[in-house]
Amino acid sequence: MRTPLRTLMALTVVLSSLSPLVQAQTDPLVNAKMATVFVAKFNAEGKFVGWGSGFFVDEGIVVTNKHVVEGGKYFKVFPTESDETVNLDCSKELSLSDVKINLDDDAAYIRAFLDCPHGVVQFVDSDPRTGDALSVLGYPSRGTLAESFSLSLTSGTVTGTTPDGWSETDAYLHFGNSGGPVISNGKVAGVAVAKSVDDQGNYIRGYFVPSSVVLRGLLYANNSTFGYTLQGQQQHSTVKALPYGEAGNPFNPLRITPYATNGDCRASLGEGAEATGYGECRCKGSYHKNSDSAACLPGQESLETPVALLPQSAPSSSTSSASQGRQLPPETPLQIRICNRVMKLFFGNAKMLSRVNERLQKRFGFTCRDGAL
Repeated sequence: MRTPLRTLMALTVVLSSLSPLVQAQTDPLVNAKMATVFVAKFNAEGKFVGWGSGFFVDEGIVVTNKHVVEGGKYFKVFPTESDETVNLDCSKELSLSDVKINLDDDAAYIRAFLDCPHGVVQFVDSDPRTGDALSVLGYPSRGTLAESFSLSLTSGTVTGTTPDGWSETDAYLHFGNSGGPVISNGKVAGVAVAKSVDDQGNYIRGYFVPSSVVLRGLLYANNSTFGYTLQGQQQHSTVKALPYGEAGNPFNPLRITPYATNGDCRASLGEGAEATGYGECRCKGSYHKNSDSAACLPGQESLETPVALLPQSAPSSSTSSASQGRQLPPETPLQIRICNRVMKLFFGNAKMLSRVNERLQKRFGFTCRDGAL
């Protein structure tokens, strides 16, 4: 029987649970644990003002609560290590420009590529029903910040829904749980959001935003710069970048190929590269791969005939005397790409072309030629 409404306090927004479990490689929750993150919030003066939890749903996309990021100027996302503690040696500092919010509910999405191993959890096929078992992961407050750096897990069932569409659970939630994953059968069934207590402060139940709402908001906010990859198109099934694996275990599969981080991709293909949602390398939306796929070059690919390029043996009269710098081989894809654009904009405008060529010579070691010069 439910406690009468007059005995309930207002819903208390929570910023994970209390009893950690010892991780084993056979633990079906190992992937979800490795996907959980600690989200630290800082104000405009750089002061630490609180934290919440979150979880990766693609290599570079973290789900959390809107109220976890509200009021913050910038944030740091820390992954979970294999010993189920916060990995303080790996983090990503982010600003509000890296955050998108769900307009329909208390969920937010953070673009956060980390150069260290972490898990990726997938969404359930349908929202859990009353009576279904679930587990809640996160980083609840244990008194001090240092004591709160250990991942916690509580288990329970779905006990109902609210008129506003939140799901109810008897699994214990606490301050710090906000944004953490609610797991059903190894996949994310929702994001922890709040708890209710009675007049004496005794815990009654917890609440989470169902995965269907979370996913709908994510797909609405997704674009070419945010870059969420639909889970059906992600080439990992339930795990990402774990440092071990078991043959035949879908929750902890063997790593078949080396895992490429964002840093690996930049080192291999240049600053225009980034890692995909399954650990391979791609060029960012404003870049493209060169003819032999060995580098990411600025701009979109073009089928236009390349414009004439100045000889590399001597600088043009349209370049400054300070333009004696490094020289690239003639007619490289980078030159072709840039000069096609330059000539579209400044053909016949000798003054502007001269200014642009000065910058090109200083930065790249080549210039573009206007037929009128």
